[in-house]
Formats: sequence, C-alpha cells, structure tokens
Amino acid sequence: MDAAIAALLGALIGAAGSVGGMIIQQRSQSRRDLLKIAADLASEDWKNRYALLSKRGGTMPPVSAFVRYHHKVLTALARTAFPKTLSPAQRLWRKHDFRSRRKLYWPGYLYDC
Repeated sequence: MDAAIAALLGALIGAAGSVGGMIIQQRSQSRRDLLKIAADLASEDWKNRYALLSKRGGTMPPVSAFVRYHHKVLTALARTAFPKTLSPAQRLWRKHDFRSRRKLYWPGYLYDC
C-alpha cells in the first residue's frame, strides 16, 4: 500500500511539473506573439506617418515609440473582457489623439504613455 501511494504521489508531482512548464511556455509564447503583432503594427504606422510627414515636413519619432504605443494598446485589449475592451483603448487613443493636437510633430510624443 505504501508503494502504491508513493507511486501515485510521484506521478502527480511529475504531472504537475509538466503542466506548470506548459503554462509558463504558453505565457511566454503569447507575449512573444503580442510583441510581434505590436512591432508589425508599429512598422506600418511609422511608414504611414513618415509618408505624411515627408509631404508636410516635421520631425519623426523613433520606431520604438510606435512599438511601445501599440504594445500598450494590445495589452489593454487583451487584459479586459469584451464589453470593457473599448474603454482602455479609447483612453489611449484620446491620450494620443493626433488629429486634435499638435503633438504629432513633437519627436517624443509617445514617450509619455
């Protein structure tokens, strides 16, 4: 009986370690995917703004500012339930509303996220 309990306990500990490893791996994979999506969005956003500023003139912030902004938006969308999804995204959009402010031409406009 003691050997059977020890075997069962050993199997449970082994399974728990495997499940824990899978959870950690899944979290790191989703973080990598989120950062890749943010980098892709930031790259396209940066290209569009560069095209706009090359016509109008002005200074361009670094790509890292765009990556940070898009990562914060995606993180806000991922952390909230669907009915509340628009609230954090809308707050970030209002904070960085480029149409109503002149911050578009300020080089560090996304650093105050």
